[in-house]
Amino acid sequence: MFDQRGSGQSKAVVGTFRNTLQDLLDDIEKLRRYLGIGRWLAFGVSWGACLGVLYSQNHPRACSGLVLAGLSNRHDHQTRWILEERARLLPKRHHAVMRALDPGDRADPINAYYLKSLSPNRTDQLEATYAVWALEAGLKGPDPETLPMMTLDEIDAGMVGRAKVYLHYWANKSFLPQGHLLVNPSALTTLPVVLVHGASDWICPLSGAEQVAGAIESAKLIVVPDAGHSPYGVDFVQTLRDSIATMG
Repeated sequence: MFDQRGSGQSKAVVGTFRNTLQDLLDDIEKLRRYLGIGRWLAFGVSWGACLGVLYSQNHPRACSGLVLAGLSNRHDHQTRWILEERARLLPKRHHAVMRALDPGDRADPINAYYLKSLSPNRTDQLEATYAVWALEAGLKGPDPETLPMMTLDEIDAGMVGRAKVYLHYWANKSFLPQGHLLVNPSALTTLPVVLVHGASDWICPLSGAEQVAGAIESAKLIVVPDAGHSPYGVDFVQTLRDSIATMG
């Protein structure tokens, strides 16, 4: 297991310079070569799952299989879900996400908040960070929780940095030209692929995983009942362990 560029002990921490999707995918392959590993299992959760499926499409011969949890079909599908479909289901949450934007900016909230995150104005940065926090806070389980109370004064530097990188990838459509993960699904037809997903995922909707599974001939989608986006529930953990064990 390793942290992606800028998100762990690498420098610069939470930096966006030289931090693109291709940089992250190149890092994975450089690490494999540096460690002298012939083939390895691609495992990841959420954004890590996206990297896993993209890396495997680029380097199928370096992979023995894939076990991916909480996978989104990335930009186009997930953006529609969060800003349109989920917004209708959780209107108060959506209002909290959008509250710092002027009416003219609400047609493109992602770019508007990205520009705020890059602004030298501290209040702009905090407002962008709050919006990113409000997108996910209390939504890791199967039942959406009421958004916790938090003021801008409670936001720390780590949250600001994470929001900046989050918005950097979202505003740039994850650097995916077609806006989705299925760049070369035929490359995976000879690999065992298991997607594990919570039945009630409020962050990466099940429909995105269904799209990916349907496009990969060898893929198996396992839906965990009474689970959301978090992979740490007992049933979710056991399903992941069992899936990894089947890879031999």
